[in-house]
Amino acid sequence: MRRGNAGVERARINEAMERLLLGEPVRTDGKLTIVNLAKEASLPRHTLTKKHPDLQDEFRDRAKALGETQMPTVLAVQRAEVARLKKLNHDLAAENDDLNAQDEAVLQNLVILQLQREMDQKAAKELALRHKREIERLKNN
Repeated sequence: MRRGNAGVERARINEAMERLLLGEPVRTDGKLTIVNLAKEASLPRHTLTKKHPDLQDEFRDRAKALGETQMPTVLAVQRAEVARLKKLNHDLAAENDDLNAQDEAVLQNLVILQLQREMDQKAAKELALRHKREIERLKNN
């Protein structure tokens, strides 16, 4: 931007600063960094650092103050989320173990049933053959 647009640049930086500090970024991931401030303002980083160092310093100060006041809350929320996810992971692992055990039992039963079926088929063939032989024997007598 040209020198005459310093007011426009400052306004864009201030708007970007507010969005980032409120947790409402439009162009970035929302991390409170100078690079993100420049991206959020759609300006090259050197414009911020060379032409508007006072706004850069203001952003750092406000981000630091925000971090100091919100960090315990953020950490507590994150720790609670980690604890919830660990419990969920534990519960899902236990459920998975149960399902794996059930699968194993079903497979064992399936093998047993298949062997029983094969034995029954073999016995049925032998019985049919014996009946056939008995019928032929009776016919011949």
